[in-house]
Amino acid sequence: MHSQSMPVGILVSRHPRSQHAQYEVVRPIAVVTDMPPLPDWTLLRRDGEAEVFYAGQSHIVLYPGEAAHYEDNLALDPPRVWVAIRPDLDHFGTVAALSLDPYEGEAMADVESDTVEALPMPMALREWLADFIIQFPPNRTFYKRQRDTAGRGRRDIEEGGK
Repeated sequence: MHSQSMPVGILVSRHPRSQHAQYEVVRPIAVVTDMPPLPDWTLLRRDGEAEVFYAGQSHIVLYPGEAAHYEDNLALDPPRVWVAIRPDLDHFGTVAALSLDPYEGEAMADVESDTVEALPMPMALREWLADFIIQFPPNRTFYKRQRDTAGRGRRDIEEGGK
């Protein structure tokens, strides 16, 4: 398989917990392609009690078999990157998953402990994705299966049910 990957940086915000929440709120806020080398969980900005961190670098991996899904993503306005942050005792969280596949992104939301956001896709990532789709065009051919009738085999159907 001819998968391709691209490193990206993930920015997250951290807000103190509310009176009713057990944990602080850590959520992804941006995906960047031009991040300078920084240690994971570098504090970038503090605004009152809210903080913005560089969570670290991750890789987005593309697979030719998913090209049709990536094409569906590029048709969105704007195209998205799905990012899942999982609570972690050692840090504020861990980048659990990244995806450019909208259907995989939807499935990522099924993990209750993760915080998943569909973030706007940076232009450099859009261009890379569009080039990938040109290189591996989606196969959108639809083949309808012909089912056998219950209790009868294919031969019975072809012979007229004798």
